[in-house]
Amino acid sequence: MRYVKPSFICLHLCPGCLWGRKFRDKNKIGHLNSRKDLTGFKHNIYVFDNIDKSGCLKQEMFPGGPNAFIINRQNIDSLIHDYKSFW
Repeated sequence: MRYVKPSFICLHLCPGCLWGRKFRDKNKIGHLNSRKDLTGFKHNIYVFDNIDKSGCLKQEMFPGGPNAFIINRQNIDSLIHDYKSFW
């Protein structure tokens, strides 16, 4: 959590498409090992910020599951509103 901004809305804990779900290289644990091009995605080595769904769809990257999230309680109402608006 030390790499996440205090104002975060939602943190997806299992983005296997970014960390190498396909490759399962034990030497790469904790390091990006994506089979997709991550150019244009804002990130540090641990956290991706504000991922735009259209970019993921274009790259055919799906965060996948199992779904596990940490939701900032200060932003829960905003997240629920955005979810309902989207769906």
